[in-house]
This record gives sequence, structure tokens and C-alpha cells, in this order.
Amino acid sequence: MRKGSYWLLGIQIGNTFTVHTFHNVQPYLLNYTLLTLLLIGICMVNAYLVSKWVKVDMTTSMLGSIPGGLSAVTALSESMKANTGLVTIFQTIRLISILFIIPFAATHFFLDSSVQTAIQLPQTEQGAWWTIVLYVTMYILARLTDKFIPSSLVIVPMLLTAVLQVSGMQLYQFPHLFFVLAQLTIGVYLGHSISIRDLKKAGRLCLYYTGLSLLLILLSFGLGYLFSLTTSLNMATSILSMAPGGLVEMALTAQTTGGDPSIVSSLQTIRLLLVVLVVPLLLQWTLPKLEKHHRKEES
Repeated sequence: MRKGSYWLLGIQIGNTFTVHTFHNVQPYLLNYTLLTLLLIGICMVNAYLVSKWVKVDMTTSMLGSIPGGLSAVTALSESMKANTGLVTIFQTIRLISILFIIPFAATHFFLDSSVQTAIQLPQTEQGAWWTIVLYVTMYILARLTDKFIPSSLVIVPMLLTAVLQVSGMQLYQFPHLFFVLAQLTIGVYLGHSISIRDLKKAGRLCLYYTGLSLLLILLSFGLGYLFSLTTSLNMATSILSMAPGGLVEMALTAQTTGGDPSIVSSLQTIRLLLVVLVVPLLLQWTLPKLEKHHRKEES
């Protein structure tokens, strides 16, 4: 049910893309990329400093603090031989903080009621039934590429649906109830994935990484505000694009706060790709030097 729900929400977000979306996102790519790299860099520096105070290796500390998706970061943790258990706990702390703070803040402080950008599917024409075969093909392709593409169950159907939507193909539109059930299922899954027992295992380390998570959220708010000043995007869209939350969660929050879910999901996808592609290279380049410097200080 969880995998099917991610697939449905990928289709839902993909249906919000138009030709104008790609035209509108292009002017923001450079600013967004630079601000996102700055956010990642600050997170890594903070995690390095914390690793010097507590008994956590640098790789685990950094991967537990970067603003990436939980599944993507844990996958990186396994490939880089970090402590995946601690990375999962630290990323879960970040996830809890984000799910409680960012939607609340966006709804109460950054709401733009003058902009109507909620995800709404066409009600007059349902499109051709045979396009369901394309949707099923997207699901199969997403499952096959799950090991190579982080969050493929969302990204693959989202991108393919967006391409078909932009090309002018009339796609079948699922009843809105399907998407409500998908959101409900993902909410239950997120709640079920959070284990108090695992959090207790981390002991006092949770306090340090909760502090890093709160600092990360404040930094994302500040950079989001700066992003809104340097672009024509409204505050809700800018904040949610920079927010270190999941692609699905931030896009769904955008639809209720006057943000543009298609732009938010597009920019969040770029952030995820930066984390997956850039962070491993940065860690491979910096960690040997940092560990060598750390050993000199200890000696």
C-alpha cells in the first residue's frame, strides 16, 4: 500500500506540471542550487563540529544531519560504511521536527490566500482509459529502478506524467478519493516507522541532533526568505522549496498554503539529486583530510 501510495502521489504531482512550469522554474535554478549547496555545506560543518564533541564517527554524523530524504540518506550510509542505525535515528529526528514545524509554520506564517495553486485534477474529462496502462508501466519501471534512483516510486511517475502532460496527451484522472487514501496510507507509514525504542538507544546524542535539526530548519527559513527576495516566487513557495523535508510532504503543504506545488516539487527534486550526487563526492574528498587533522589534534 505504501509503494502504491507513493506511485499515486507521484502521478498527482506530475499532473500539476505544464509547459509554463519548466519555463517558470528555469530562472530560479542557479539561485536555488547555490543556496542549497550552501545549506548542505553548513549542515556538514555543524555535524563535523558535533562529531568532535561526542563519540560518533564523522561520516555517520554528517549523513545523519544533511537535508536529504530518509531512504536516500540511509542508502548512502550503507554504501559509505557508516552506522546506518544511528543515521536512521538522526534522520528520523529531523523528519519528526520537519513534519511538525514546517507545515505548521507555513500554514500560519507564510500562507498566501491570494494564490490558488492547490493540486486540482480536471473534473470534466477523464481522459483515455488506456492511459492506465502507461501508469502501470510507470509503476513497474519505478520498482525496477528503485535501487538506482532514490525515491523512484515518486520521482519516476512524477517525471513521466509531467512529460506526458506537457506533451498535450489527455491522461486518465483518478478519482480524488484515491489520492486522499494515498496520503492517509503514507501518514500511517511515517508514524509506524518512528520507534521510540530506537530513539532511546541513541541516548543523549538525540539532544545534539535535535539541536542540529532545529538549526537546519531555521537556516532553511532564512535561505528561503533570501530566495524569495532574489526571485519572483511568493514566500510560501520559496520556504517550502528550501525546506529540508520530503518532496511529497512539501508539495502537499504547498497546495494548502498558496504555494506552487509543481515548482516546489521540481526544486525539491533538484535538492534530492544534489544530495545524492554531490554529498558522496564531498565526503570522499573531505573526510580523509578531516580524519587526518582530527588524529593530529588527538596526538
